Amino acid sequence: MKKNIEFCLIEYKKKHILYILFIVVNVLLSILISYTFSLVINQITEKTTLNDMAKLLFFLLVCVLFNSFISTYCVNYKTLEVDLEESIGNSKKILSLLLKSPLREYEKKEKGYFINLATSSGFTFADIYMQLNIELIGYIFCVAIIIASVTIVNPVYGAIFLLYIPIFYFIVRKPSKSISSLQKEGLPKQDAFFSEIKKVVEDKRVININHANSYFLHRYGKIADEYLRFIKKFKLYETLTNDLPGIMSNIAQILILMVSIYLYFHGKSSLGDIVFIYQVTSLYQTPLNKCFEIGIHYQVNTSHIERLKKFENESNQSNGFEEKYKNLSNLVNIEDGNFYTTAEKNKLLFHTLDLVIPKTGVTVFKGQNGSGKSVFVNYLSGYYDVDSFEGSIQLDDTLKDIAYLTYPTLLVNGTLKENLFGEDIDSEVFEMLNIDFENKKINENIRNLSFGEQQKVNLLRVLSLHKNSIFLDEPFTNLDRETIHKLINYIERHKEERSFLIICHSDEFDKMATQIYQIQNNELKCVKKDDKMNEETRSN
Repeated sequence: MKKNIEFCLIEYKKKHILYILFIVVNVLLSILISYTFSLVINQITEKTTLNDMAKLLFFLLVCVLFNSFISTYCVNYKTLEVDLEESIGNSKKILSLLLKSPLREYEKKEKGYFINLATSSGFTFADIYMQLNIELIGYIFCVAIIIASVTIVNPVYGAIFLLYIPIFYFIVRKPSKSISSLQKEGLPKQDAFFSEIKKVVEDKRVININHANSYFLHRYGKIADEYLRFIKKFKLYETLTNDLPGIMSNIAQILILMVSIYLYFHGKSSLGDIVFIYQVTSLYQTPLNKCFEIGIHYQVNTSHIERLKKFENESNQSNGFEEKYKNLSNLVNIEDGNFYTTAEKNKLLFHTLDLVIPKTGVTVFKGQNGSGKSVFVNYLSGYYDVDSFEGSIQLDDTLKDIAYLTYPTLLVNGTLKENLFGEDIDSEVFEMLNIDFENKKINENIRNLSFGEQQKVNLLRVLSLHKNSIFLDEPFTNLDRETIHKLINYIERHKEERSFLIICHSDEFDKMATQIYQIQNNELKCVKKDDKMNEETRSN
């Protein structure tokens, strides 16, 4: 299993250093502005002429304008830009990991889990990434610079500013811990909330047809009420945590002002010093609050970070089929084995003995609904839990890359060409299927293709892949008689060069089939094998 490489919280990038410098420059300019403002106040009290003050005022104006640009664009926007880029980048990584993850891991989770992962967890991770790599480092420098500047004015101020840090930490620590615990408890509730919304949105038509509106609204209401109880409690602690820094900031400013007035009346501070310290006290709250907010945000959202790391580990796990693949003379060899509905092996689907599927020809599988035909084909294609089989099985390497006709038919908004997902249209298949809607704009939401047309898109996509092994699950579904006849002829023409594994209930393929297997009474048995196949079996 691979180590976590996709989601790394700490990264060195040159642009991060640049944005840290912008934060530091922003605070240095703010201190300079406060100091210049204090000089103006002192000159007013000393009754300096307006002419002498003009240069100082002009300098103050230039500093304010320049610092506004630094603050707005270089600090606020550029860090937000990093956050946004990382957020979208994380959602791409999550979808990429989802698509390559083993099916058995995917099926353990609700759909809402993955939506939550690609949005809430991915975006939260991006927030923390930006904060740790840029803001936290920048604002720690800023706190040190501000403490140094007030210490130069008077060491008493430096001592007070230092003492404020541990007091602040102990006050905000308790509510932030409570939020972290609540977050871990609440994420599964949020998953269920998203899953239920997704189900109602996707199945709206079917819900209406089955007159199930009241049932689904009631079911959603119960899930939504449970989520509401969690979110109200969560938001209470979050509000307390977010508002505490501001409350403490106001208290600190008053205390600093009281100390400044005391020093002023004892001749140890000027009026300009009072104004400077008061402004710097206000300025001090921003970087200090930011440092603690980042720490709190990290602590509160460790569950999101853990989720992403766990998801990456699960996605990188082996699907278990690798050891079964070999370079074989046949496509599939099973000496003796049982297929079950799940990896827990609670329910037997069927037992089979001495099953061989060749690399060319037509192998047909038949059986009643629910007998296990689709499970068998899904297993051979690697889209099932590897542990749902018990026995001796060997799979040829070519099964790693097959063409598989399955359901439901996957459509996207766009042209017929776009619905082939980057593959070129095979002209022979196109003509065989008699497709007359190539210029139609396909709409995946309203499904503006008939069921027969959707099946033709599915067949066109699968047969245009030119794979050596082609699995067809009920290929005749919703097709007209003429197209069925043409499809049979197409398979007849290509059966000597490819292996067709077909699930069907009808007998159209019986005549051309290399072999036919039937599932009956939990046994998969060969009921027909042509002369060539019999000869190969005897020789093996």
